[in-house]
Amino acid sequence: LNKNTNTIFALNTAQKSNRVDENFDGFLDNPLITRYTLFNKWNFSDEKNKSELNIAGRYWNEERVGGQINYDINNNQGSNQIYGQTAKINSIDGYVRFTKDTDETSGFKLYLNANYYDQNSFYGVTNYDAYQSNFVAMGLYEFELSDQFVFKTGMSYKYLKINEDISFLDTTNKTYAGNYLNVQSIPGIFAENSFNLLNDKATLMTGIRFDNVNDYGLIFTPRVLFRYQPVAELVVRLSAGTGFRTSNLFSDNSNLLASSRDIVIAEKLNPEFTFNYGADVLYYFTLGNIAGSLNLDYYRTEFSNKIIPDYDTDPTEVIFANLNGNAFSNVFQTEANINLMRNFDLKLAYKLIDLQYENNGIKYQQPFNSTHRFFSSLSFSPINKS
Repeated sequence: LNKNTNTIFALNTAQKSNRVDENFDGFLDNPLITRYTLFNKWNFSDEKNKSELNIAGRYWNEERVGGQINYDINNNQGSNQIYGQTAKINSIDGYVRFTKDTDETSGFKLYLNANYYDQNSFYGVTNYDAYQSNFVAMGLYEFELSDQFVFKTGMSYKYLKINEDISFLDTTNKTYAGNYLNVQSIPGIFAENSFNLLNDKATLMTGIRFDNVNDYGLIFTPRVLFRYQPVAELVVRLSAGTGFRTSNLFSDNSNLLASSRDIVIAEKLNPEFTFNYGADVLYYFTLGNIAGSLNLDYYRTEFSNKIIPDYDTDPTEVIFANLNGNAFSNVFQTEANINLMRNFDLKLAYKLIDLQYENNGIKYQQPFNSTHRFFSSLSFSPINKS
C-alpha cells in the first residue's frame, strides 16, 4: 500500500470429488472434502522508530465425509444401518507480533496468538464433539554484551482448554462415553545466551526454561546447541536438551474412535518427559557444472514416560497407561540436493525411524510406524534470459 504498509489476502478452497470405489469393497477410496480457508496478514514498519508490527488472521471451515459408497451425510449421520464417518470443522485463529530495536545491538519482541477450534464428528454411531481454545503470549528482550556474546530473556504464558464430549447413538459394549475436560495454565520464564568462538567459526548457544504447569508443578527444561563451520563448505551442528508434553488422548488417537475396540484409561496420565540429542553434518560441493549439498543427521530421543496405546493385553480393548519402563526413538536421515545443468534440481532422501519401548521388562517395537522411508523429486526451472 505504501513503503511502510503491506498486506496479503488469500483464499483456498477444495470441493468434493466424485464418489470413487475402484476396489469395489463398498467403501469410498477417498474422503469427500469441502474446505474454505481465508487468510489475511498486515505488516506495518516504522524505520524511524525501528519498529515493526505484524497482524494476521485465518478462518477455516471444512466438511469431510467417508464410509460406505452410498452414505449420505444428511440422512445417515450416526446411523447403525449404514457406516459413515463425518467431520465438520470451524476454526479461527490470529496472531500479533511486535518488534522494536532500542539501539543497534538490543531490542524487544512481543508475540500474541489465539485460536478457537470446533469439531463435530461421527464415527458410525460414535458422536465426538470437541472444542479447543488456546492463547499464547510471549515477551523477550535481547541485547549484546560484547561482540562475542548475545543474551536474551523473557516470560511466556500459555492457556489451553480442550472440552471433548463422546456419546453413542446405539447399544454398544464401549465404556468411554462422557465428558473429558483438560485445562492448562502455564506461566514460564526463559533465558538464552549465544557465544561466538574460534574466530567466529563456531557458535555455542545455551538456554533454560522454567514452566509452572497447573496440574504438575514446576518443570525445568535446559538446552544446548553447538554450530561449527571450519570452512565455507562444511557445517557441523550438535544439540541436546529436554522437553515435555501432556497427552490429549482422543485428539492424539482419533483413529481409535472408528475402531470396534473399547478405550480404557487405566490411570491418570502423566506428562511425557524426554531427553534428546543428536548431530547434523551439511556439506556443499561443486563438480564442474554440478553443484549441491549432502546432509546427514541423527537424533535420539529417550522417554522417561510415554503414553503408548496397548493393543495386545486384550483384543477387544486399547489400554492407555503411563509407561512402566523406558522408550526411545532413533532417527537417521540422509539427503542429497543436486543442481544439474542450472535448471534441474534433484532431491534424494532416506529416513530410518526406529521406535522401541519397554513395558514391564519386555521390549517392543512401537506399532503402526514405517521404519524405512524414501523420497525423491525432480524439478525444472526455466532460465531467465532477460
